[in-house]
Amino acid sequence: FRYCFPFGRPEGALKATLSLLERVLMKDIATPVPPEDVRGLIKKCLETAAYVNYTRLSAEAKIEDDLSGEMIVPPSKKLEDLIHLAELCVDLLQQNEEHYAEAFAWFSDLLVEHAEIFWSLFAVDMNQVLSE
Repeated sequence: FRYCFPFGRPEGALKATLSLLERVLMKDIATPVPPEDVRGLIKKCLETAAYVNYTRLSAEAKIEDDLSGEMIVPPSKKLEDLIHLAELCVDLLQQNEEHYAEAFAWFSDLLVEHAEIFWSLFAVDMNQVLSE
């Protein structure tokens, strides 16, 4: 959602897209879609978004290059890249809260899960850097 609706632009588009998703999932116009169906699909999308967003940030911070073992990277450089990645992660999650929380108001707990998945991915890289 971050790349299709950068910084919540166009205004209200993400919220309208979520509403459209709910209508598309309806079997007919008179039968509302069960909330757990919408919730399940949005949960899956947010899980995927956490992986995609984290992968892009870790590539930007070059953390995967540090951990691949193809090049010898000094521990200080790995730690520096890890700190940079942490800063990028904090920025991204703050932007999510500022620009997307309103659209996910009905699913705020799923946005929290999205952040938890995101931080769990960071924790794996952090543990690997710290263990080397």
